[in-house]
Amino acid sequence: MPMTSSSRARSIGRRTRVEWLLTRTSCHVRQGNPADVTGNGHNEPMALQITWPNPEVEIQLTAAQRDAFAQLTGHHLVIGAAGSGRSTAVHHAALAAVREFGVEQVWAIAASRSSASQLRAKLINLNPTLTPKVFTISAIAYAMLRTELLIKTSGEVNLTMLTGPAQEARIRELVASKSLNWPQRWQQAINTRVFASDLRRYLDVARSSDQLHPDPEINKVILQFATSLMQEAKQRAEVNYIEANLASATLIDSAAMESRAMFSPRAIIVDDLHDFDPSQLRLLIALIKQTKYSLVASNSDASVLGFRGVGIETTKSYRDAVLPEVHLLDKIFRYGENIGNLAQTFLPTTIAPDLNAAEATALRDPKYVNSDPGEVVFEVAASSAIRDALIVDRIMKAKVNENLQFSDIAVIGRSFSSLGELRRALADAAIPVEFTPDNVALAKDPAVAQLLTAIELIVKPLAQADSDQLIRFAQSEIVGMSAAQLRHTAQKLRSFGMYGSTVEVISAALREPKLLSQIPFDPVLQPIRRSAAILHSLADTAFKASTLAESLWWLWQAKVKPEIATQIGYDADESWQNWPTRLAAQAKLPTAAGRRADRDLDAVLALFDAADRADRTSKSSADLADFVYELMQQDAASEVLIQRDVTGVAVLTAHRARGREWKLVFLIDLQEGVWPAGNVRESIILPRDTDEQRVRLAEERRLAAAAVTTARKKLVISVVDSKMDQGTAPSSLLVNYQLPPVTSTAPPTLLTARGLIAQLRATAIDSTASENLRRAAINRLGYLAKQTDIRFMPAQPSQWWFIADLTQSDQPLLSPSTDLRVSGSMLESITRCPTQWFFERKLGIKDQPVANTVIGIAIHAVAQKIVAEKLTSDQAVAELTKLWPTEVFDAPWQAKVQLAEAIRMVSALHVWISENTNETLGAEVSFEVLHADLAVTLVGKIDLLQKNEKDELEVIDFKTGAVKPTKADLAEHSQLGIYQLAVGLSDEMNPVQLPVSAKLIQIRARNAKDQVVEQVAPELGDAQWLVDEIETAKGRIVTEDLPARPGTHCRNCKVRNICPAVPEGDQVNA
Repeated sequence: MPMTSSSRARSIGRRTRVEWLLTRTSCHVRQGNPADVTGNGHNEPMALQITWPNPEVEIQLTAAQRDAFAQLTGHHLVIGAAGSGRSTAVHHAALAAVREFGVEQVWAIAASRSSASQLRAKLINLNPTLTPKVFTISAIAYAMLRTELLIKTSGEVNLTMLTGPAQEARIRELVASKSLNWPQRWQQAINTRVFASDLRRYLDVARSSDQLHPDPEINKVILQFATSLMQEAKQRAEVNYIEANLASATLIDSAAMESRAMFSPRAIIVDDLHDFDPSQLRLLIALIKQTKYSLVASNSDASVLGFRGVGIETTKSYRDAVLPEVHLLDKIFRYGENIGNLAQTFLPTTIAPDLNAAEATALRDPKYVNSDPGEVVFEVAASSAIRDALIVDRIMKAKVNENLQFSDIAVIGRSFSSLGELRRALADAAIPVEFTPDNVALAKDPAVAQLLTAIELIVKPLAQADSDQLIRFAQSEIVGMSAAQLRHTAQKLRSFGMYGSTVEVISAALREPKLLSQIPFDPVLQPIRRSAAILHSLADTAFKASTLAESLWWLWQAKVKPEIATQIGYDADESWQNWPTRLAAQAKLPTAAGRRADRDLDAVLALFDAADRADRTSKSSADLADFVYELMQQDAASEVLIQRDVTGVAVLTAHRARGREWKLVFLIDLQEGVWPAGNVRESIILPRDTDEQRVRLAEERRLAAAAVTTARKKLVISVVDSKMDQGTAPSSLLVNYQLPPVTSTAPPTLLTARGLIAQLRATAIDSTASENLRRAAINRLGYLAKQTDIRFMPAQPSQWWFIADLTQSDQPLLSPSTDLRVSGSMLESITRCPTQWFFERKLGIKDQPVANTVIGIAIHAVAQKIVAEKLTSDQAVAELTKLWPTEVFDAPWQAKVQLAEAIRMVSALHVWISENTNETLGAEVSFEVLHADLAVTLVGKIDLLQKNEKDELEVIDFKTGAVKPTKADLAEHSQLGIYQLAVGLSDEMNPVQLPVSAKLIQIRARNAKDQVVEQVAPELGDAQWLVDEIETAKGRIVTEDLPARPGTHCRNCKVRNICPAVPEGDQVNA
């Protein structure tokens, strides 16, 4: 089953095994056409040309670095900040140890596969002939236990190492089969995968750190469950990595160990000790105590893996056990003082518990050797689209003006989603991007996600398949139906007697293909028949296939079984090309599409490798559901099977960027609620812990500092700040910095082919431009149109689209004789995006209320009763429970978890209301106030109106969202502004014309003491900003000028596919 790819050798037979060669040496696939690589289409080994790297220029080590391996005896600990040459000392110590003890007697150990891969690559690059063995600590544990087991059983029993998702599958099986006295509040959740995931993480951390649950009864149940789980694992000869590490550490200390000689190197070298969790650390210590020489490097300020139980106390635990000689690296070589100072401000004030004064100074106040202090630039954009355009512009200018290579540049973010959007912007600008499976979790890769969606459909009967998933399958690259084809197909099916919406008709046809067999042949229905034939052939194959890889290959090739095609009435169309064929053709193009196809082929190849690994470790027929679930749960990136030269801009997450460096770095995602991350789900097993929240925040700070220190020369921090979009305020990490004004327009992109052509076209038809300038633009377009480079294809007039003149409705949005009714939410909506306002408010095209909206309504209703009826705290909670909207949640356990949080919100609000000494004038106060000068009617409902001790009327607005507005947002808060203006004008609410103030009460975003947070808005004053907003909104409605404005609000917009401001709506652009 050969898989063809591009001329850059993405084509290899699916079962070709070259991973060991690619990880041990610097390998490059021979350039040429695909036939050269695949052996003319047969399953022959790939042709590899192995090239040893040229020795690098000798690095001048400092005295502190040389001291660490001057005497190759005893145990040594190197402490230094990022950029201090800590890893350099480790690399040279490894080479010195190999010269002294030999390759076989020196082990370089890392905490993870990605770290091991980087360490191995750096050592090979330094000196390929003196590279020691490089292992992950868990690989050593597995090898040790497996060897002992094989010796004791004479090779009759093998040992399987469970991955995290596989362990969760075992937990689900045991939960379902074993009756235990689980807490009553968990009953709705115990059979879910979320519970299995939480329980697995809790067991790992508790077992690794010897922790107990604070509730003795729960601890007793968990202990019973853990004992049964370990007994079953022993019977199946399975072990998870935590138990493997702990068991191996115990084995080393035991006199009964029979394979000790195989696991007793004379020297051990470790970089990044701060990444080792407690179980890994225990095994590492046991191994090091056997050696003659060890060197371990650590930086507690780089500890960012708290989700694995790793904390800043790791180095202290190691020092207490080993008592190493400490070597301090107190000089920074990588970056200058400006970049270093920024990193220091990001770091939390808390430092590791074992540091003395000199060590703390080395980490927090180092000396900067670089005479260039480095440049730090802050950039604020009005939307993510403008931010991306600014980054593209800076990258192109750096390339042209500063002669930087694209490989000298990186863009670092906190999440995969924002990086994916930026990657597309870079690709559209023809900027090469390094965003391979090495930088993204495999299941999150767009190409892999489409294949997994199809596999998810067949793990249960197709008659029960989810409609949305079926539509995604039909629109995936596997089938290739467009949205227009779906609509036309649904119309045709309805003409033959089927009923329902497009989604209902298409999904019914895919679930029950016999419906299609009763319909005569029609060319319009060929795509849907093909979709059904592929899907049902895959389902039939999956139940009969012996391996996961076989099922996956059937899907990848979009094969159709003849008997199923006959049942559906599908006649194969020879002109249709499957996805692999299309990708192979696209990958040869020297364009952004070609680079995307190349990356897709890499990702698919990694998916096949994962399926093969699952097949090799499986003891029975492969379970598709568990395979998909395992991939979906993986946070770590997949392995890269094809090593390529780094020639593009690196786009990667902060975790992936650690330990690397670039001359120019763009740091994005420093947004409130994003970084520090505000979307971490609470655990079912453990209650909310304020201390844990502080630890998490400190870790987020260390992660941001680590990202900063990857910049050698220049760092650009690019953030989005829009008062129109909730959640797009700059991060609290930047609170001490004076940010520049917001950039509201994208820069002219003359340094990209697309941008240049767009500017030339705009100039050519600009009636205000001079005749000479217009003629020059036309001539230049003509020159570009003749070029063979595909990037200049848009210069050809045949590629241009035009739009007709705008039409005018016979019935205006606002009658001239009618006053406009303006509410705070309406003003925010139309200011944020007039197009979205029109479709949602005027045409009613919007989603049903989501859970957060309904929760807010329930809490506001309870708040009104607390004020009006003087409810006690218990009565308020009872009222909330009675009103609780269980039906809006996906599962009962989710409703219970959210109810617990809502109860805390109501309790905190009750405390605030009870302690509030102001005079209450009304709750849920509705108003309609005419503003004569503006000819508008202000409308709305005030949560609480009171008179304070300053003899002011005070407007209170309760907020149940998770994100608080910034101080700048409060200064021009549309909703509070409308409230203040209305109260000031109303004789009914304010008969004696008292001053009016306003504040927000944040009920969900509470402080560390679990108290509500008050945010006081500034005095309204002359309210000119509010008047301008109202007049602008009124002008847009009267003139029906409703432009689309992109932003984070686009994510949940129901009209994205016809909106010209987002990529999905490109088809309506001029």
